[in-house]
Amino acid sequence: IYRPVLEQHAIEYCENLDPDMPAIAADAGQMQRVFDNLVKNALEAMQESTEAQLTVTSGHDAASVYITIADTGVGIRARDADKIFDPFFTTHSDGSGIGLSIAQRIITDHNGTLILDKSPFNGARFTVSIPIDKRKLKR
Repeated sequence: IYRPVLEQHAIEYCENLDPDMPAIAADAGQMQRVFDNLVKNALEAMQESTEAQLTVTSGHDAASVYITIADTGVGIRARDADKIFDPFFTTHSDGSGIGLSIAQRIITDHNGTLILDKSPFNGARFTVSIPIDKRKLKR
């Protein structure tokens, strides 16, 4: 659904998805809401970038699956990093500031984590980690 925005703003989309992701116990609609919010934020952060790139990566370890969304946007200012998950905190004049707060709540409700760090491209990188559903592992 974001392809027109990617094309309009000449944003390169890269993905490195693990083809063997184990099952997780998650509400698909809520997960979609989380990833929509993260991608939307990344695209907004790259509106002015001359070499814009959105990278989505997935993988897993023995305990969890993870998905990272990294961008080449303006990044998160250090003074804002501790507040970005607070309800109603926003750096935009036209935003409500509840998107990341809701995303974090959804991930926490799934016993996972949502972590912000600096992307390798100097923008922001968000990593969602959700525990593997051990009941669905093949024995």
